[in-house]
Amino acid sequence: MTDHSIKGKTVIIAGGAKNLGGLLAQDLAAHGAKAVAIHYNSAATKADADKTVAAIKAAGANAVALQGNLTTAAAMEKLFADAIAAVGKPDIAINTVGKVLKKPMVEISEAEYDEFLREVPEFERQLVRSGVRVVKFWFSVSKAEQRRRFKERRAHPLKQWKLSPVDMASLDKWDDYTRAKEAMFVHCDTSDAPWTVIKSDCKKRARLNAMRYLLNRMPYTNADRASIGAVDPLIVGRPSRSKTLDDFIAYAKQFEGVVFATHDQVSAWWRKNYSAP
Repeated sequence: MTDHSIKGKTVIIAGGAKNLGGLLAQDLAAHGAKAVAIHYNSAATKADADKTVAAIKAAGANAVALQGNLTTAAAMEKLFADAIAAVGKPDIAINTVGKVLKKPMVEISEAEYDEFLREVPEFERQLVRSGVRVVKFWFSVSKAEQRRRFKERRAHPLKQWKLSPVDMASLDKWDDYTRAKEAMFVHCDTSDAPWTVIKSDCKKRARLNAMRYLLNRMPYTNADRASIGAVDPLIVGRPSRSKTLDDFIAYAKQFEGVVFATHDQVSAWWRKNYSAP
């Protein structure tokens, strides 16, 4: 961050209690921000939020930590109202919300999860820069279709081997997995190694389009592009943006002159300043 763009500014950061958001909040204070309001999601992260507030104040800026679950318009409105009451109208609104769930099935520590999300984009970037072509497919299936497939596998003698206890347990954690997937996209969908989402309720169409996508991207001799055909844009696309991010930015736009930073932009700042070269 540059001093001339930050000095004397009031900042509100969604998800600013710790990790990426907390580090950014402290960096802004160190570069002259007048006040920083940080948001944290639950009581479990209050201690982290308090530590970040203390660090911001130690850097010479006013600071406040505000709790809220930013999944409704009312919660978004309350966050901004409380922030304005505490530190004034924001000049800069930043969203670092993304890590909404860590481990729906596997027990890992928070430190391990954070380190994984930090290292994966760097590892992929190094692969790409060394000449490796990285293609990442996410085969997306609807909840209804997934249930149908599991039901069929449970009854079919030749497909029972494809069904594991983890598969069955995952059906009751559909929303958890969805949030974990969105968090992964936020951190690991980069310009160096972007994710490509394949809608796969119809397996045949999904597989054909995945092969078309790959064949059209790979350089090789005697490629017959006409025979390969183009991918179906209704099947192949990019990850959708988080609704929380969209709502946060949309609400913040009512404040005239406010400058925005999305999670992707903040992640790029993180990689530039705090990742190994």
